[in-house]
This record gives sequence, C-alpha cells and structure tokens, in this order.
Amino acid sequence: HLNYNPGRIAANSDAFLNTRKSIVAEFTFKGEPVFVVVNHFNSKISDTSHFSIMQPTVRNTEVKRAKLANIVNNFISRIEKYSPSANIAVVGDFNAYVNEAPMKVLESDNLYNLIRTLPRNQWYTTNHNGNSQSLDDIFVNSVLKSKLKTFQNPQVNSDYMGRLSEHDPVISVFEV
Repeated sequence: HLNYNPGRIAANSDAFLNTRKSIVAEFTFKGEPVFVVVNHFNSKISDTSHFSIMQPTVRNTEVKRAKLANIVNNFISRIEKYSPSANIAVVGDFNAYVNEAPMKVLESDNLYNLIRTLPRNQWYTTNHNGNSQSLDDIFVNSVLKSKLKTFQNPQVNSDYMGRLSEHDPVISVFEV
C-alpha cells in the first residue's frame, strides 16, 4: 500500500524542479489493487521546431523527460515487486513522441503503450504546426494489459479548427 494515497512520486527529486509532479493513487476494484500514476512531463517549449532553420532539430528538453520517465518506471517496478498482481496504469501528457527516448524508458521493462494497439496512422493526439504527434498516452503493466477490452483515440480536437483543446482524449476500457 502507498504511504500517502494519493501521493507524489519522488517529490523531493531534482528531476521534478520547475515541472509538474507525478501523482499516484491506489484503488481497489472488485477486490483487486489498481494503481494509477498521473503525469504531465515538461514541455518542448525550448526545443527547435521541425520546420526551423536550425536542423537537425534540437530537443534539449528530452533529457529531463527521460529522467522523469526513469523515476516513474522505477516506482512501477517497486509496486510490482511488492504487489505482483496489481493493475497499473501510467497516464498523462508526456510531451514526448512515441519513439522518443523517454517513452522508450517507460516501455523498457514493465509498461506497454496502448497507442501501439491502433493503426500507425492514428498514433496522434495533437497537431502542432501541421505536425501530428502523440503526446498523451496510457501505459499499462502486463497484468492490466491482459484485461484490455478496447483502446480508443478519437480525433475530436486535433484535426479541427475552433476546438475545445489542442489535445485529443485517450480512452481505455478493461474487463475485470
């Protein structure tokens, strides 16, 4: 069980300076433990644009996101060590592309990115300067992945002008 529920992950870590803190909450559903880690990693605001005069693109912010991903991944490993049957979801706006280093860190040991269940041409949740990209994701551990019923990424915002948000929702349903 968590010491604080909900609680922060590595609240005192320097990696979280000047960025949002990851939060974890523990629930029980039908007698099974469920852990949800909510994230909003640092933005790409200081990176160069895909279309800028500076090529190749400079993505300095990726280093910090990789550190955050390592912290989250290590935390998930500890949950799985003490509660192997736990259902774990890691969700949020990761501000990272599917194949970017921080995302590979999250997927490296124990998490699966549900965006990969969709056809590749649907792997986006936002459109910035004409570049469709997936920044919002749901990762699950193998226990929860085995219960996946459906995953959807409805493009209700990113493809349209006058939208409610620049990000699309990601939705998953599990059968427990």
